[in-house]
Formats: sequence, structure tokens, C-alpha cells
Amino acid sequence: MRRSRWIPAAIALAVLLTIGFVVGAGGDLTHPAPTSLAGSDVAEQLALSIQAERGLGSPPQIRCPHEEPVEPNLRFRCSEPGGAVIYVVETDSRGHLHWSFTGYPPAS
Repeated sequence: MRRSRWIPAAIALAVLLTIGFVVGAGGDLTHPAPTSLAGSDVAEQLALSIQAERGLGSPPQIRCPHEEPVEPNLRFRCSEPGGAVIYVVETDSRGHLHWSFTGYPPAS
């Protein structure tokens, strides 16, 4: 008889967890994309990529514009100490980036 009480409770818990998951996941899908990129965040992302690519012990100091709008194919420049220029292109409306040292990559 005890077992019969747990079955409805387990079903109710499963339903509540499912509803919570669906509502929570649905809320995540409706978050708007960012409208601007913070230069400090872009600089940090680039510095960590350069550190890994070059096998450096610490990330280089990168400087980027204070803020850029999120816009596909928007192009801007960041720099490394010593004057090396890093060309950055936003690849989509979510703020994903592509960067290079040699020049702007072709727009896609």
C-alpha cells in the first residue's frame, strides 16, 4: 500500500521537473542577442587566443575600441604592444568574431 502512494508522487515530480525544464529552456531561447561588444571582453578573448596560439606563459596586453555595435561583417582594429594590428570581423549577429594579423579576411 505504501508503494501506491509513491507512484503518483513520482509522476507529479516528473511532471513538475519537465515543466520547469521546458519553461527554463524556453526562457533561454528568447534572450536577445547582445547589441554591443565591450572592448575589454574582445581584448581578453583575443589575448587568450594569442597566448594559446603562441604558447606564451601569460596573455599579451591587447587594446580594442571601448565598444563596438554587434553587426555581421563589422570590421574594427585592436592592437598589441609594439604596434602589431589585429583585424577583427564580426561573423554574425551574436557577436562571434574572426581575427587576423595580416589584414581583413574576406567578408562572408
